Amino acid sequence: MTSQKRSTTNSERLHAEPCEVIPGGVNSAQRHMVPHLVIRQAAGALLFDADGHEYIDYHAAFGPVILGHNHPLVSRRAVEALEGPLATGVGATELEVQVARKIQRHIPSAQKVLLCTTGSEATFHALRVSRAFTERGRSSSSRDVTTASTTTCCGT
Repeated sequence: MTSQKRSTTNSERLHAEPCEVIPGGVNSAQRHMVPHLVIRQAAGALLFDADGHEYIDYHAAFGPVILGHNHPLVSRRAVEALEGPLATGVGATELEVQVARKIQRHIPSAQKVLLCTTGSEATFHALRVSRAFTERGRSSSSRDVTTASTTTCCGT
């Protein structure tokens, strides 16, 4: 079986622009590949590049698109959610309460549910809960090697 080299002329040309403003042209080291691809469309398990080539998305965007890209039901529900109040920055929304109750139904030991927007925020709150439970006033500092940032959590 012979492998046929695909032309990626458009993707290579388009890849030059993000390289001007994004180190390596991508926002995640896992997304860096050669030949450079610029994805224009995604549907289900398929990705389509700027040259019109079709690819199977085996990694599913590293997990968040387990139902596939642009699943009609997910897209419709996302549009419906966008029509209501999102993270307003003040108080809670009805949707947040619904999600928290659903999590409690599936995890009965979850007495309280805190929704976080980042892993760093979730880690910070996990440390706070740990400190409260153990009645310790301090926690340790750590160096996050993936982002090369130094963070001191909950130190007093």
